[in-house]
Amino acid sequence: MKYVLYQSHHPLADFESIRRDILKTLDGFRNTKTPTLIVGPELLLTGYPLQDLCLQKSFYEQYLQHLRLLEMSLLSLPPLSHLGFIIGGLDYHFDQEKIPFQIYNCLYLATPGKKLEVIYYKKQLPNYDIFDEKKYFTPGNITGLWQWNDQNIGLLICEDMWGTSQSADQDPIYQLQLAAQSQNVQLAAVINCSASPFNNGKHLKRLDR
Repeated sequence: MKYVLYQSHHPLADFESIRRDILKTLDGFRNTKTPTLIVGPELLLTGYPLQDLCLQKSFYEQYLQHLRLLEMSLLSLPPLSHLGFIIGGLDYHFDQEKIPFQIYNCLYLATPGKKLEVIYYKKQLPNYDIFDEKKYFTPGNITGLWQWNDQNIGLLICEDMWGTSQSADQDPIYQLQLAAQSQNVQLAAVINCSASPFNNGKHLKRLDR
């Protein structure tokens, strides 16, 4: 099993460039024989932080078209079930008047020859400092235990690994531990897709957590 980290530097809503780079990255591993999982950051499909942009009709209409075009490109590729790309994005849920009533910060799995698949929803939404995610997003309830190519993998998005204060709604790491214990599985890896501002020493804090 091989893990490849993908770092994004795209401006917000630069959909064509984002889509092109995702497909180019997948193409670079098309001849790999080893199961390979490429891991992108939180909200790779849109850029981060979006703030009120994600509520604007012109934005989400372009974003949904962006998803359709990416999925069409994936379906046109030769199937490669041992190659996957974890991509941070948004999952919109609309009411009967086609107005978003729920927006999830999520992880998609992009696999050549297959449709995009939602594999995780962010559970812990930060609401401090520069973050205001409770204003925009709905917390998820999908267990972070995920199986891919016979490997058991834990999935988290950014704040999910820090949700331990008394004010936190839930502790996704604890929930992940319980899920693994109840199913009697050993995790091969825990993947945390983040879009945090850089600061010195954060890597060591992540490893400690």
